[in-house]
Amino acid sequence: IDKRRRNKIRLIEYKGGKCEICGYDKCIDALEFHHINPDEKELQISNGNTMSFGKLKKEADKCILVCANCHREIHAREREEKKQKEEETLAENEKAYFEENPEVRKNKNYVNDVFASEEFKKDVNNEIPKREIAKKYGIGVTTVVRFLKKTGNFYNETDDMYPLKTYTVTDFCNDATECKTFLGISKKLGVSDNAVRKWCKKNGLPATKKDLNKFIEMGM
Repeated sequence: IDKRRRNKIRLIEYKGGKCEICGYDKCIDALEFHHINPDEKELQISNGNTMSFGKLKKEADKCILVCANCHREIHAREREEKKQKEEETLAENEKAYFEENPEVRKNKNYVNDVFASEEFKKDVNNEIPKREIAKKYGIGVTTVVRFLKKTGNFYNETDDMYPLKTYTVTDFCNDATECKTFLGISKKLGVSDNAVRKWCKKNGLPATKKDLNKFIEMGM
């Protein structure tokens, strides 16, 4: 506990000792580290860490020092930006779908036209993740789910885990050697790193960063 606090104090001093946005500097417990690029995050350092200061300093270089309030505002803004981007993507997918399928009328009945199409029926028969179907046709996931339940075609699948349904231990060994980290593997597969870890636990494979490193060093 003492080492964690000492390391955090040293990191805060290294980053200027105050919130880089509003200048708050009254309580170190209210100062946190925000990763500028989440994809580069390797360590959690906001609450202190017992690793060497050199490694923590390297991680801190990827961050800005902010107070808890500004940190929450940053994440709230990021969520709004993500939501806006998803809405824009949905609109683009919808536009692309109607450009490729001019026979489908873009009016209040277009959803029914999509559901009646042979391509949609094929996607359902192949149990394509509902999220992917929604993006493909430019409609809401909830709309797809309701229609499938209503017609008795509803099927259970975890969108996040879908690419892992056919994933093998051999695939994991190859990807672990190539990507080195769970985050790298998840990006390659298009799923979350948490989904990869769950899959590993289910298959008796290393599910922590430390165990993964040992796994790679031992040559699987």
